[in-house]
Amino acid sequence: ELKRFTGHTGEVLTVTFAPGGLQAASGGADKTVRLWDLANGKELHTCAGHFGPVFGVAFGHDGKHVFSCGEDKTVRMWDVATGKEVKQFTGHAEFINGLAVSPNGTLLAGAGQDRSVYLWDIASGKKAQQLIGHGSGVYRVTFSPDGLKLASASADQTARLWGVKTGKAVQEFRGH
Repeated sequence: ELKRFTGHTGEVLTVTFAPGGLQAASGGADKTVRLWDLANGKELHTCAGHFGPVFGVAFGHDGKHVFSCGEDKTVRMWDVATGKEVKQFTGHAEFINGLAVSPNGTLLAGAGQDRSVYLWDIASGKKAQQLIGHGSGVYRVTFSPDGLKLASASADQTARLWGVKTGKAVQEFRGH
């Protein structure tokens, strides 16, 4: 163990590094996102506003914002420097389990328990697309390095590959 980061008052459910690796964000059952300085182990900010557990966190491509999602069906955008909420993204009918930010920092993907993936335009906050095709809740999403494809993983025992521009499923992976 190199360092121990304490502050959450419930289970820690998710964690991620900031670009550059100098900070991290964690989310938990205590309905908060906590921002950490990795050099000294100190908490920088507590971001409070979710009405339920936080299931996913993801930094923006430049590290200036962190996004969080959870049981309250919202994605929230936080300013890393101040810990203040900047914007909310909505649309999912059930929990949002996981997040990903496109490599160019323009799109945000949310994996929903409602069996869909939402893509939002980060600048406007508006829904760009809803990807539908999974038979159960979607747990994780990730963009390809070029940002042209999105992969999603679901409780329906499949992973799917989507075209980001078209919103269409390109491939389905079975076997789990």
